[in-house]
Amino acid sequence: MSALSRVRFLFCFIVVVLLVSSCLPSLHPIYTDSTRVTDDRLLGSWGASGSGLKVDLSYDIKVSVTGDTTVTIGPKDQEENGKEETELEKETSSKFNEALHSLGFSDDDSWTFEQASIITFEKYKNPTSNATIKINPGVPSFAPEGYKVKSQEFLPYYILTYKEQQLDEIITTYLIVNMTEIGDSYYLDFMPFPKGDKQRRRAFSANYIPGHTFAKVTFDDDKLNIEMFDGAYIEDLLKNRRIRLRHEKLGAEGEIVLTASTKELRSFIEKYGDQEDLFHDSEKLVQL
Repeated sequence: MSALSRVRFLFCFIVVVLLVSSCLPSLHPIYTDSTRVTDDRLLGSWGASGSGLKVDLSYDIKVSVTGDTTVTIGPKDQEENGKEETELEKETSSKFNEALHSLGFSDDDSWTFEQASIITFEKYKNPTSNATIKINPGVPSFAPEGYKVKSQEFLPYYILTYKEQQLDEIITTYLIVNMTEIGDSYYLDFMPFPKGDKQRRRAFSANYIPGHTFAKVTFDDDKLNIEMFDGAYIEDLLKNRRIRLRHEKLGAEGEIVLTASTKELRSFIEKYGDQEDLFHDSEKLVQL
């Protein structure tokens, strides 16, 4: 197998990993008003610590052009060993890293959790103006230019601002996040937040039903571990009738949407939440 063929194989492998790691959407949440909790350890901005599904984009590909052709991936070490990259190494490494970015892998992704609140902003650039803006729910980072926080009434959930680098573009997604305790573990419930997506809230807004996805969250000193539920694994359990959890198959592809009630979902998680196969490799995050 040629060096480039090996690189193409690696790209295909990464694509497969990316595709099979999707979560199953749920019509119902895993929390109720009486079971949701808050934890200040979640607050702040977090980024990849170089573990989990994140890829260290400082890595290079080393290509041997003598004898058997091989491809080895490892961190840059030319300076340490006093070696210079060949033109083939430079070109291959550059193409590899560009492809990783195009697949959505980045070392610049960030998760920012802020506690949601009924928040009022007041204009500060014009002292004579009494202009205020009230947002429910909102967070301080939503302040319009020239405004500052005047008052906040905190709510028992969070708003997540998730930013991911894709080539030269930063994609920002907003989510409402509720935390709940099931058994001895904490879980996060993610639901779309309409900020920045106002087009969907017009004439046909009823067509867009907000779904829920779930993750287990653990705190390890100054690290935050988020383990998303493995949709492919749950789907396999359902297809083989190894679990009983209400769901529907939609569309020509038979995509599964969970329709189980909150009570059923919590019972399922309490029973299977200790099984490692239920989750993806965790997103291991550190405070930025």
